[in-house]
Amino acid sequence: MHLAGGELATLISGPPRYLFGPNSFALAILFRTSDESFFAATNMSSDRAFHTATRLGDGEVLLAGGANVHSVPRLSTVYTSVTPLASAELFNPTTVTFTNTGNMTTARSWHTATLLGNGKVLVVGGVGANCNVLSTAELYQ
Repeated sequence: MHLAGGELATLISGPPRYLFGPNSFALAILFRTSDESFFAATNMSSDRAFHTATRLGDGEVLLAGGANVHSVPRLSTVYTSVTPLASAELFNPTTVTFTNTGNMTTARSWHTATLLGNGKVLVVGGVGANCNVLSTAELYQ
């Protein structure tokens, strides 16, 4: 994507972290191609992992769904909860900020998101609540 001034960068968002098991974060890091360096963007509004990031026609990036992942160690066992998200947000590469946008109708992670020729994003499948595999689709406009 292009940042202000035409500089190229790659958005790296919401990687799961491992301390005592996986956890998701609202962390966003950009990789600047001009000097091959990393720098932090503002945080996303939600902790998320397993989401999609789709570059829109205007250059913004739609981050949709994913899951909050939290792990808690107890004695010799790590308990992990995974909660799918219906939320979505837009990353603006010019201002290097995130803005909330409309929620999806179904919380989902591990789904696909495809930019269509009409500028809409088709979101398909994924995993919903209680690890149910989803066969539904919806459009982001």
